[in-house]
Amino acid sequence: MEVKTFDLKDIGTEERTFTGYAAAYGNIDSDGDIIEMGAFDESIKQNRDKIKILWQHKSQEPIGIPLEMREDEKGLWIKGKISKTARGDEAMELMRDGVISAMSVGFMIDQADYDEEGRRRIKSGRLMEFSLVTFPANEQAVIQSVKEVNEREIERVLREAGVSRAMAKTIVSSGVKSLRDAERDTAQKQHLLDILETLKEY
Repeated sequence: MEVKTFDLKDIGTEERTFTGYAAAYGNIDSDGDIIEMGAFDESIKQNRDKIKILWQHKSQEPIGIPLEMREDEKGLWIKGKISKTARGDEAMELMRDGVISAMSVGFMIDQADYDEEGRRRIKSGRLMEFSLVTFPANEQAVIQSVKEVNEREIERVLREAGVSRAMAKTIVSSGVKSLRDAERDTAQKQHLLDILETLKEY
């Protein structure tokens, strides 16, 4: 199985999803190969449900699934979701901190040839997985955003907006619906609901 790695960047927080390019087309990677545009088109169409997100290319450590995959002139763009597991939590934290900053695709070559300069040009491949990895081979494929809902972050925003610690914990643990249904002072309730609306920006 072939492995190609690409950079990640622009880490955010919300929903345990991330977006970016798992493969870049047209440029030379550190192995001297060039993946051509459309190389994974058929593979995505035929095997979309079988493609997984792994940790460091370890088949025994799946950490998520692709939600969207599409090809454009730049490369293979993906939106992935990281599972709520110990390894998934670790991956999210490392991406947010910039420690893990690359993706890498794992695929089987179906068709390739060599140009006059001896560089292998990959025309078609069966995409099997893409991984979060430590070191990239191609700097043009990057993670553009990572999003995760974080209860501590929600509580922090509420506290900074003037909500008491006890109330903030109640909102986080019980959810917005319990606040909407609660019997409390109308003005205070509306104030809290207005604050919750601002959380959509985080």
